[in-house]
Amino acid sequence: PRSGRSKTKRFDHFIDSLAKMHHSKYIHFLFGRIEILRGEALQRIFFLVPPAIRKLKGQSLIKDWQVNCVASIQLGSLEAMLQAFSERVWESYIGFVQHQYYLSKKPPPINSAGEVMAYSRKALSLLTLAITTMMALTYTGSY
Repeated sequence: PRSGRSKTKRFDHFIDSLAKMHHSKYIHFLFGRIEILRGEALQRIFFLVPPAIRKLKGQSLIKDWQVNCVASIQLGSLEAMLQAFSERVWESYIGFVQHQYYLSKKPPPINSAGEVMAYSRKALSLLTLAITTMMALTYTGSY
């Protein structure tokens, strides 16, 4: 009925406004989605993603944390996996992202501390690889 049409019009206006102001994929970074299995039904819960996470979605340290978090969750029951994931997010991710967001508002070079740390980590890995390769090529054996 009437309320359904006005709801649809408001939603369409919202989507059109987003498309005019931002890239069409922006809405994927504006809202997060969690799917919870309740018995036989799959319940979808949508929420607004905090500004700190939206702004820093591409920062390498945060992406590394996300990948490591997903990889470190041990397989088991769904409840245990969800519990472990939510504990890791509450205990470290939120504070880490907020701190990186705080640093991003500082003047240079502090505002790029996360990127400098990620670059340094990669450079150290490459240096270690180069030293190991040189040692392997020059090694002639023991006595």
